[in-house]
Amino acid sequence: ALFGLEANLSLQKTASPGVIVAGEALHYLIVVSNAGPSDVAAALVSDALPDGLTLTNSVASAGNYTVSNGAWTVGALVAGASASLQLDVVVDAEFSGIVTNRANVQAELPDPDTDNNSDEVETPVTELLSLTIQASPSEHGQPAPLDYGTHQLPAGTVVTNSVMTPADANAGLRYTLSGWSGTGSVPALGATSTVSFTLSTDSVLTWEWGVEFALHQQFRVPRGLASSEQKVIPPDREAADQFGASVAIEGDYAVIGAIGDDDVV
Repeated sequence: ALFGLEANLSLQKTASPGVIVAGEALHYLIVVSNAGPSDVAAALVSDALPDGLTLTNSVASAGNYTVSNGAWTVGALVAGASASLQLDVVVDAEFSGIVTNRANVQAELPDPDTDNNSDEVETPVTELLSLTIQASPSEHGQPAPLDYGTHQLPAGTVVTNSVMTPADANAGLRYTLSGWSGTGSVPALGATSTVSFTLSTDSVLTWEWGVEFALHQQFRVPRGLASSEQKVIPPDREAADQFGASVAIEGDYAVIGAIGDDDVV
């Protein structure tokens, strides 16, 4: 026995990212330190990878790592020195739950404080969910930061999506947003141009668009003709009304049809 000699070893372990999708890469970093007062000649770390992980690469600043038994033979570590080991793994595509990984360090000398010899990290493994962003009756504007289409996002993602309104003005008409509707994690109805929610299941966000028409008026004045434009907006318009699909003008009156309007009057 080496009387009077001791070495206070410590181990810290981290994982990134903090939450991972099954089938993707996970990175562990283990740092071993010797606070002395003595040097050690044979520091050894035990880190057996749990089920559900496949090692793709390991990089040690000292010694070697053997995946079959989870042993990192650090070797000599003088007082005040540290050594590190990076383990790159892939989480099995079928894995669900939490990956728990624990590591421990020891050496040939007594350790006056063994409470800091071990460290454990837990990494939640989540699934990818689909979020479809669409429009009714047709696409207008450009939602951001996620555009129209189907997106794959990790469960638990906080989504905020917005669209500018009005949009696509052309030839006397433009499209205005009346709100949004949703299924899954998206709230059922809303009347704003921004919506926020936490994705917990496959979901659909539908931006609801309506159309506005400009009414061109022409009238006589003593020296000829003059014209003006006036926007005609129904007070209770909805995206599916198709307001302006037909127009009839007689004398001083214009009748504007909304063939999709199901309101009873």
